[in-house]
Amino acid sequence: MTPDQPPEPPGPHVGPDQGTDPSHGRAARGLVMRRQRPVNNLLLGTAVSRIGDSITLIALIWIMFERTQSAGGVALVQFAYTILIPIGGLLVGGVLDRFRVVPVMIADTFAKAAVILAVLLADLAGFAVVPVTLVAALYLGLTWMVGGAGLPTLIAGAVEPGDHPRANLFDSLAYSFSAVAGPLIAGILISTITAPGALVAGSICSIAYGLLLFDVRHDLLSHVPPASLGAVGVHGIAEGFRLILRSPLLLSLTLMFVSLNAISTLYAVVLPVYAAQTLNVGAAGYTLLLSVNSIGAMAGTIIGRWLSPRVGVGRAIIGAIALGGLLFLPMLLVTTLAGAAVVLFVQGLVASGYGPWIQTLRMRVIPPHLRSRAFGSIRTMTNSLAPFAALAAAGILPAVGIAGVWILITAWWVATAIGLAFVRDLRQSRT
Repeated sequence: MTPDQPPEPPGPHVGPDQGTDPSHGRAARGLVMRRQRPVNNLLLGTAVSRIGDSITLIALIWIMFERTQSAGGVALVQFAYTILIPIGGLLVGGVLDRFRVVPVMIADTFAKAAVILAVLLADLAGFAVVPVTLVAALYLGLTWMVGGAGLPTLIAGAVEPGDHPRANLFDSLAYSFSAVAGPLIAGILISTITAPGALVAGSICSIAYGLLLFDVRHDLLSHVPPASLGAVGVHGIAEGFRLILRSPLLLSLTLMFVSLNAISTLYAVVLPVYAAQTLNVGAAGYTLLLSVNSIGAMAGTIIGRWLSPRVGVGRAIIGAIALGGLLFLPMLLVTTLAGAAVVLFVQGLVASGYGPWIQTLRMRVIPPHLRSRAFGSIRTMTNSLAPFAALAAAGILPAVGIAGVWILITAWWVATAIGLAFVRDLRQSRT
C-alpha cells in the first residue's frame, strides 16, 4: 500500500483467547459473513440488473430500428430514454432520502419488469408497438435515477470507508461487464428468438434484483440515515444542487460527465448505422462492438484502480479523457469488423484509466444525510444535454456523414480534457 491509498479497514478484534478458541473464531467468521452478505446481494443484484437494463435498451433500439429502418428511429428511442433522466434526478433523490432508499429500489425493480413486458405484449398483439416502445424508454429514463443515486448511497453507508475504492471498483466492473454481457446476450437473443424475446430476459433480471434486495432489506436499512422529512420539495432538491455548485471538485467532475454523456449519445446513434452501412454487419456485429469496447473498459478500470493513485487521480482522469478521445480517430480508416473491434477495445481500455476513483472522491465529500439528493443532482446535471444530443444526432449524421461524426466525437472528448486541466482542485487530487 502506498501513502496515496486509503488504509484497509480494521477487521473484527481478536483477543488472545479468540486466537486459540475455535468457537470464538467461528463466531467472528459468522459475524463477518453476516455483514458481507447484504453487500454481496447488493453488488450481485446490481450486476444482474445492469445486464438486464443493457439487454432491454438494445432490444428497444432494435425493435425501433426494424420498424423505422432509419437513424431517426434509433435517435428517437435515445431521446425518449434520456429526456426524463434529468427530471428523474430532481424527484428521485429526494424520494430516496425521504423513504430510506431500499423500499424505493425494490418497488422500482418490479415496476420496471411490468413496463418491459408491456412492450412484449404490444409486439405480440401487433398494435401500437412504436408508441409503447417509446413509453417504455421514457419510463426507464425517468426511474433510472433510482439505481443511479440509490446504489452509491448504499455503498457509502453499508461499506466501510476504507473499502469504498474496492466497492466502487466492483461497481465499475459490473457496469462494464453488463455492457459486455448485455449486448452479447441481446445479440444472441435477437438473432435467434427476436427482440421481444430479449425483453423477457431483461424483465427476469429486474425481478431477480428485486428479490435479492428484498432478502437483505433490513440489514441495508440499518446502514441508511434516518428519513429526511424535508427531502421532498423545492428546498430539499436545492440542498443537493447547492452542495455540488459550492464544491469545485464535485462541480468539475459533474461537468465532465455532462459533456461526455452528450457526445456519447451521438456515439450510441452512429454505431449501429456504422455497423450496418460501413461494416455491412447486423445486430450481432453491432453488439459485438459494444461488448469489446466494454471489455477494454473493464481492463482499464482494473489497471486504473492500481495506477491512478500513483500518477495522481486528477491527472489520470484528464489524461484518460484526452487519449480516449483521440482513439476514435482510427475509426475513420477502419472498414472491417475485426479492425473496428480492436480500435474500440483500446479506446475503452484507455478511456477508463482512472478506474473507480471518481465515485470514491465524491463519497468523501458528500455528507450522509444528503447522499441520495447529491447523487441525484449529479445525475440530473450529467444527463441534462443527452436528450438534445439525441435529437441533434438525427440531423448531424446525415449532414456530416459517419466520418464527420467520428471527428466530432474526438474533438469533443479532447476539448473536455482541456477544460478539466484548468481545474486546480482536480489536478491536485491524489486519491
